[in-house]
Amino acid sequence: MFSWRWLHPEFLILLPIPLIWLVWQWRRGLRGQPAVLFSSSAALMAAGSSLRVKVLPWLPILRTLVLVLGIVALARPQYGYVERRQTAMGIDIAMALDISGSMDAMDFKPTRLESAKSVLKEFISGRENDRLSVVLFGSNAMVLSPPTFDRHAVTRMVEMITPDLFANEERQTAIGMGLAMALKGMEDSPIENRVVVLLTDGENNAGRIEPMEAAAMAKALGARVYTIGVGSNRTAMREVFDPILGRRLHQVSAGIDEPLLREIAEMTGGKFYVADDDETLRAVYRSIDELEKSEIETSAHDNFDERFSLFWLPALFLLGFDLLLRGFWFGRLP
Repeated sequence: MFSWRWLHPEFLILLPIPLIWLVWQWRRGLRGQPAVLFSSSAALMAAGSSLRVKVLPWLPILRTLVLVLGIVALARPQYGYVERRQTAMGIDIAMALDISGSMDAMDFKPTRLESAKSVLKEFISGRENDRLSVVLFGSNAMVLSPPTFDRHAVTRMVEMITPDLFANEERQTAIGMGLAMALKGMEDSPIENRVVVLLTDGENNAGRIEPMEAAAMAKALGARVYTIGVGSNRTAMREVFDPILGRRLHQVSAGIDEPLLREIAEMTGGKFYVADDDETLRAVYRSIDELEKSEIETSAHDNFDERFSLFWLPALFLLGFDLLLRGFWFGRLP
C-alpha cells in the first residue's frame, strides 16, 4: 500500500514559527512604513488605491508560505511502499499409519482406521508450507503418497485408504517396516527439519526391520518421531467376514506396546501419546501441530521516492518572486 513518510520529521516542529511571524506582521500592520506628506489628502483620496497598495499586505503571507514550504522540504517527504517478503521454512513430515486388522475395531467411531483418517485429514489441512508423505503398514509397508507440497493431493490419497489395500493375511503389525519406509522418503530431502508421526494400535509382530533399528535410522537422519498408540484398555469388537457364517463381530484385545513406542520417541527427540477415543486422538494431533510449527522469515525492502522537490522548488520560486517584488515593484525611497 502506497503512503507518505518523513525522513526527518523533527523539522516539522518548526512549522508554528512562520505562522507566529505572520500574526505578528498582521498586528504590526503598516506602522513603520515610510510615508510622503501632502498638504492636503483630498487629491490622494481622489486617486484611489493603486495595485501596489492592494498587494502590499499580502507580502507577509507570501514569505510565510516560502518558510512553510521550506520547512516541509527539510523534513524530507517520501512517497512509496514497504515491500515485505515472507519465506516459509517448512518441515518434512511423514505420516506412518497402521492398517493392520485390529484397526477395524469399533471402539472409535466408526472404526479406529476411519477415525484416524478423519483426524489425519484435519492435520494435513493445516500444514500449508510443509512437504508431506503418507506410508501405510501392515505385515509390510507401502508408500501411499510420496513427499509433496500439495496437501490437497495428500488429503485425497488419505480418503482412498481402506482395509482392502492389504490382504487379510498381510494385516499384521510391522512397526519397524513402517518407520523405515517413512524415513526412506526423507533421505534426499532438502529440508533439514524432519518429522515422522507414527500411529499404531498393536505390537510389532511382523517385518524384516526391528522397530529400534528403524529408530536408530531416524536418529541418524535427524528425524523426530512422534508415536501414537490408539485403542482403549478394554476389549473392542471388529467386523470380520467368515466364508461360512458371513459377516460377524470378532473380539479384539488391546495390545499397544507402550514401552517400545515411548523408547522410539525418546531416542529421536519426539514424544509418545496414547489416544483411547476420537477426541483424545484429535487432541494428540493438535498437540503435534503446535509443537512442529513452520518457521516464517520476513524481510522488508523500502521502495520510497524523494518528494522534497515538490515543496522545495515552489519555495525557491516564491522566494525569488518575493525578492523581485520587494526589490523592484515595492522599491523604497532612499
